[in-house]
Amino acid sequence: MTPAKIRIAFVVLGLSTLAALSIVAWNAHDAAPGALQLTEGVQISYTGGTHVTVAQDSGASEVRVDGEALVQQFASAPPLTVKTRLLVITAVAPSEFRVIAEGKSRGEQVEVISGLLKVRKAYASQDNATQTLAGGQMILINQDIDLMEKEKLDLPSTLVWRDALLASIAADRR
Repeated sequence: MTPAKIRIAFVVLGLSTLAALSIVAWNAHDAAPGALQLTEGVQISYTGGTHVTVAQDSGASEVRVDGEALVQQFASAPPLTVKTRLLVITAVAPSEFRVIAEGKSRGEQVEVISGLLKVRKAYASQDNATQTLAGGQMILINQDIDLMEKEKLDLPSTLVWRDALLASIAADRR
């Protein structure tokens, strides 16, 4: 192989590696709870056993969650999309919300503590309307019966869950 062909092979290998790294910026899967600081203004805290994959494309953040996570997007953050097996969740404004989306489960839910979200099904459906959720609302989805419905959130119990998760993560860091 000539030196020029070797250089081309290394360039192609380098570009392939760079492309792969730009698609998956972070992949977390811990037995213990943890937190990821994605960009300035976006934090994902997750329970043990949750799988979080973060990709960055065109300046907008995209996160895939399999498990249970708290997403906090503050005012300075760029647009954020969270994908699960059944849902595509887009934070339209600074938001704080809980995602419960275990891959082996038949259903998923999103609980909005504050902010504004647009939620739609991640799979083909006859009823694929986007739902808008505000603080104090939640959405439940079950693909088996192709049903997605908005309900009032039991906010106090979600806040207790959030505070316990954040305290557990803080205690693990000590």
